[in-house]
Amino acid sequence: VLAWLEEYARRLETNFYRVGLLGDFQTPRGKPYAITLYPWAQETSSCSRAVTRGIEVTASAVFSPWTIHFGIAFIYSIRIRLLGRDDDGYDPDRGFETCQLKTRHWKITQNGRTNSVDGDGVIGMYPLLREGG
Repeated sequence: VLAWLEEYARRLETNFYRVGLLGDFQTPRGKPYAITLYPWAQETSSCSRAVTRGIEVTASAVFSPWTIHFGIAFIYSIRIRLLGRDDDGYDPDRGFETCQLKTRHWKITQNGRTNSVDGDGVIGMYPLLREGG
């Protein structure tokens, strides 16, 4: 547990995580903000990053001692965005300004073993990506 807390604190201190809107709704106290648990850091040495036709996918994992008894040692988060003109990996010839995630295929490798995660959308949603978002 201590190792997880130390890593979480390190990620907060280095702006690996940021505070952002929790959702697009209003509460009696205003719009809800929370710590987002997907990587925002420009420095991605502790992430996996791939860019294909100007679409960036960044994956991050953190050890989770609370879920290990379910056979899950790490919790992962994925960030997908359509790169803008000023972003590293932008493809001016890609031919589109928006795209939509309809299916996904993740390959997760841990201790030399690779598992695949496939499905429609992501958590039941089909996000529309806009340039620079």
